[in-house]
Amino acid sequence: SRQLWVHRDMCRFHGDETRVATVQNVATVCVGDRVEIAVPLYSPRGCVDMQTFRWMPLRGEPATKQIFPLEKELDDWYELDLFQSQTVERLSVPNHFEPHLRHESTVFSGIDIAVSKTRYTAEKPGRPEGAERLLGLRLQVVPRDAAVLVPLTRVGLQHDRFTNLQVRPGDVLYLYISQGGKIIAKR
Repeated sequence: SRQLWVHRDMCRFHGDETRVATVQNVATVCVGDRVEIAVPLYSPRGCVDMQTFRWMPLRGEPATKQIFPLEKELDDWYELDLFQSQTVERLSVPNHFEPHLRHESTVFSGIDIAVSKTRYTAEKPGRPEGAERLLGLRLQVVPRDAAVLVPLTRVGLQHDRFTNLQVRPGDVLYLYISQGGKIIAKR
């Protein structure tokens, strides 16, 4: 099984209206999975000369555990009832993706910004209802023996081509949601 993380930034202070979740840019793959690399063939600078386009030799390396960047900054994680008294944010436990994703746990951390960390285990193939609304991306649990399409994205890229995030039964998905911050007045 694989482990991967998704981050949804719902903070008010930066004015980001896309509300699209960020998925870790290097995901674990299994034998038989398909890695998809998007190559722009046209840009404002012109078209790619396909006659000069060459692929470098494939290089494989053992996967290192991908840790969500805020994990390194947040030390203390609390259950909802303990953390709710420390914040003005209305927090909830996002446990409504069953039967496709089984909710394992949710903990909270942060001072100015509340960050929730929810662990799910993929169980039943299908599309969890409400996942696109909450995550800002399409989530799909595929059958255990199916090949998973893993899009390789550039570091720091918020969203690329709005592909499905595919997981198999047994995969562990960590959902981080950041919320809070000062409300920005619109001019």
